[in-house]
Amino acid sequence: MSSTIFDIETSPLDEATILARVKPFKPPEPPGEFCEASVKTGNLKDPVAAYSAWQVAKNNLVYDSCESEKETSRLILEERKQLKQHEDAVAKVNAKVEAARAKHTIEVVAFKESTDILEATWKANAIDKAALSPQTGELLAIGYRVELKDDQTPMQERFSEFEILQGFWMRYAEIRKSGGQMIGHNIIHFDIPFLIGRSWAQGIEIPATVLKGRYIENQTFVDTQQIGETVYGAKLELAYLSQMYGGPGKPEGEDGSMFAETLKTDPQRAKEYLINDLAMTEVVAERMGLV
Repeated sequence: MSSTIFDIETSPLDEATILARVKPFKPPEPPGEFCEASVKTGNLKDPVAAYSAWQVAKNNLVYDSCESEKETSRLILEERKQLKQHEDAVAKVNAKVEAARAKHTIEVVAFKESTDILEATWKANAIDKAALSPQTGELLAIGYRVELKDDQTPMQERFSEFEILQGFWMRYAEIRKSGGQMIGHNIIHFDIPFLIGRSWAQGIEIPATVLKGRYIENQTFVDTQQIGETVYGAKLELAYLSQMYGGPGKPEGEDGSMFAETLKTDPQRAKEYLINDLAMTEVVAERMGLV
């Protein structure tokens, strides 16, 4: 049985396309307009009404005319007292209202700033994860290794995405027909769904045997991560498994998110990165008895 190891490299689409296709940003509820009536003033509430009530009571007073001078003096003092209490109450209510207004203003400013931060974070996350979805990413390269030898690494420096996808499905059909296997790490949950999604986007018909209902066929496709999960009880990274088995790890300071830029500036280095991914997969597949 022949075995072909493969790995794909992807990149984000342009920013406008990414933001148009991801789940829209939903800002939190704003503080709303300031409402003076909602300010809690406790016992100080409505001092005008309290003062007016005292004025009515004063006008209804009946007193002995013989004591008019004394009573008048008492009423003057009482009125001054009530007026002072009224003025103090109004001042305290106004102070509470202004404090609440200032707090609301701060909340509005903080809301705007926090919303801007949340939106910027949403945008950064959308762009950062774009290369992981066929909706927001594109295929840049596929590397193959057949019978433990480097085969070819078609990349977008020489081939279009359309051509790379067509070549993959042609290779798949030939391998399946011969009873061979296509081996990769995390291919069932990433590589194959990505290739299918990009093929649909490009108008490329995929072989009828690839999907069985909603599931990807596992007669031809063999996923080393799934096998590792069965044994270790966790989805382990390719570099971790490779190094655990004595193989290479990722080049220091490099990861898949840098591939697109490296492909532009140093195509040979990008190819070496992809070949290293194939070498790691080979070590894992060989230890698992797949090649």
